[in-house]
Amino acid sequence: MSRKVLVVDDEKLIVKGLRFSLEQDGMEVDCAYDGEEALEKAKAGEYDIILLDLMLPKMDGLEVCQQIREFSNVPIIMLTAKGEDMDKILGLEYGADDYVTKPFNILEVKARIKAIIRRAGSNQNKQEKAKTVEVGELKLDCEGRRVFISGKDGYDRKLFSINCLDFLSKPICYSDLERTVNRFRKLTRRPEDVFTFQNNHVLQRAPIANILYFESTNRKVNIITTTDMLEFYDKLDNVESQVPTQFFRIHKSFLVNYYHIRKFEYDNVIMSNQKRLPISQSKRKEMRDLQLEIEDMEE
Repeated sequence: MSRKVLVVDDEKLIVKGLRFSLEQDGMEVDCAYDGEEALEKAKAGEYDIILLDLMLPKMDGLEVCQQIREFSNVPIIMLTAKGEDMDKILGLEYGADDYVTKPFNILEVKARIKAIIRRAGSNQNKQEKAKTVEVGELKLDCEGRRVFISGKDGYDRKLFSINCLDFLSKPICYSDLERTVNRFRKLTRRPEDVFTFQNNHVLQRAPIANILYFESTNRKVNIITTTDMLEFYDKLDNVESQVPTQFFRIHKSFLVNYYHIRKFEYDNVIMSNQKRLPISQSKRKEMRDLQLEIEDMEE
């Protein structure tokens, strides 16, 4: 049976080369050229492994990887020109299984693919034997915190005896399903994936991948995310010391997420929400160097 691979990269020549080489080894290859397309294909199809570029249009590779991990354990290899240790660490922390830096040797990529698929198949067989139990006609995962769905009366009491996360009876109510999914996300969320802050003595969290930038206004700090704006009392210097290295201080009032910068200008950056933010004079050289680094990677 041929292995199915999803290759995700906005550089069409790289995709073409990978596809040709992998198909020569008898693999079935699907391709995607931006983050949104990759996520749609990952949800719609079943793949043995995904080759995922970090710098993608519409949605970056880290966010794609993080969202895939919400519904799938498919092995993911990050392919990117960013060779810094912190970038590799971020990729692995967001759920990647391996990391290959461009330019790469196709033979190395294929060897890594085969090794990861081999390990994944071996682990899956062991886990299926060790972590399943049969209740009536159902085969259940005892340790995976799965949500079990059944339309038959009486199974709910048997299922709760094996400590599953929740039980939903058919027909399923959307609000009940949403509540269960939110419980699962809270249980499985890693501390390093969120920024934690206090507002009115209430502890709140914002996913790092969703934060576009922090803005300091008087004694408050505003968090601008992909969906809304949050605020709390603190100094931007304290925030800067807590966030990952993907955040850059471009101005005394702005701390921006590198992965949400869409365009560099001489004295501004344009973020993914089309907001133009100023670059202070003292930071222009640093940001210009960052822009040149990105342009070199895209060539």
